[in-house]
Amino acid sequence: MCNIGTLNVRGLNCDLKVRQLCTDLETYKLEFIAIQETHRSETGLSSLESIKQRKNRLFHSGEINNN
Repeated sequence: MCNIGTLNVRGLNCDLKVRQLCTDLETYKLEFIAIQETHRSETGLSSLESIKQRKNRLFHSGEINNN
């Protein structure tokens, strides 16, 4: 069985928020988490690290603003 969660983060541009997200993954023993409102404009793959130095991957898709 796979543990999945969702979270509205209201921005994920601060290093502290990224580390807290990774720590929440560990605390709640989540294997996958769907996050909304990251406010990231780029699309790609990021390597994230929790406070305990556990590595996680973030696949993200952002909207490019041409204004």
